[in-house]
Amino acid sequence: MTETKTTHTVRRGRIFPEIQWTDEQKAQWRAECKEFRKRCQVIFEKVKPELIQTHYNWYITIEPDSGEYFVDQDDMQGASLAHEKYPGAKLYTFRINETGVCGTSMISGFFGAEDALFFEIELIESSGLELPVDAMLDTGFSAYLAINNQDLDALGWTYIKQQAMFTARGEAEFRLYLGQVRIDGQDFNIPVHVGEELSEVLLGRQWLQNKRLVVDMQSGVLTLG
Repeated sequence: MTETKTTHTVRRGRIFPEIQWTDEQKAQWRAECKEFRKRCQVIFEKVKPELIQTHYNWYITIEPDSGEYFVDQDDMQGASLAHEKYPGAKLYTFRINETGVCGTSMISGFFGAEDALFFEIELIESSGLELPVDAMLDTGFSAYLAINNQDLDALGWTYIKQQAMFTARGEAEFRLYLGQVRIDGQDFNIPVHVGEELSEVLLGRQWLQNKRLVVDMQSGVLTLG
């Protein structure tokens, strides 16, 4: 039996402010994603009328350079078939319906330094003002959302109680507030953990109870929905 040696990589991301994307880098990434989706959308729109009749609510994965597409009831199976034929190619998956959206609320993210996972969400203050932020997905954090206590005053959320929680950095003490966030146009009223020494917003693994996380670093695909 061969014994493998376990190595531990320090989890780093925008929780460390010295490692983060510049506004220019994020803008460039979003523009590239938008342009790539447009290329795939052209192919999808051509075949959508026929496929809606025969494969409604199935999934179509498109490789835009060849124009080829793969249809399957399971989104990951279709993507897997596409990867087998076009290894390393960038792909895009639509759902075969009127909108092409794969879920009721799905967002695309981006990869940061050390392959950290980021998603843009909106925090909604008590007056209704929307504040867009880039949040890092931290699967070591067992709740929904964590922010720094210095950011709380601007939001005006309602205090609930004090609570200890685990993050990737260990156990920490938080104050619990009732907050509101928006993900891809859908509002959620959730408990929000407010603590010290959090330089960035954290998304916790509680979202994974009812949302599917898709991470394909080779193709640059990161979605939560």
